Amino acid sequence: MQDMENMFRTAVDYAGSLDILVNNAGLNITKPAIDVTEEDWDQVLDTNLKSAFFCSQKAAACMMENKGGNIINIASQMGFVGYWNRAAYCSSKGGMIQLTKTLAIEWAEYHINVNAVAPTFINTELTSSMFEDKAFEKDVYQRIPLGKLADPSDVTSAVLYLSSTISNFVTGETIKVDGGWTAL
Repeated sequence: MQDMENMFRTAVDYAGSLDILVNNAGLNITKPAIDVTEEDWDQVLDTNLKSAFFCSQKAAACMMENKGGNIINIASQMGFVGYWNRAAYCSSKGGMIQLTKTLAIEWAEYHINVNAVAPTFINTELTSSMFEDKAFEKDVYQRIPLGKLADPSDVTSAVLYLSSTISNFVTGETIKVDGGWTAL
């Protein structure tokens, strides 16, 4: 925790203030729920949810001094829907969506907007190996009405919107960047 405190203080010392935090750490251990170990569960929840909470807490302390800011959490459409072999991941991202709402309520009086972005699968080098499994690829694509994966720019555009002044009256929301997956 002291390292985290030092990280935020260093950022404030360097930039003069802390205006935006994007909680983007994410981890998934893909296995059937019956096989998830306590260590698997803790690793996913600690990375995806616990770290976001404590980073938000430290950032909010800095933002309160500055009279405002924006916190953007990267959730997932899997925080809204379940999916095979992702019990810990879906739980952590559902928790992220609820954490976003709670922090938005608590920190609104300090002019800190807390929102989330919930993407579907993103077309990156990291995800390309998953789509070597053609049955998995077919299942994912048939769930996305737009018929394609998200590009990184789809996600960054949503983050930029939530980081900008044009979203000043938006807080506690999760923007789904999922090509319609959750609309089905």
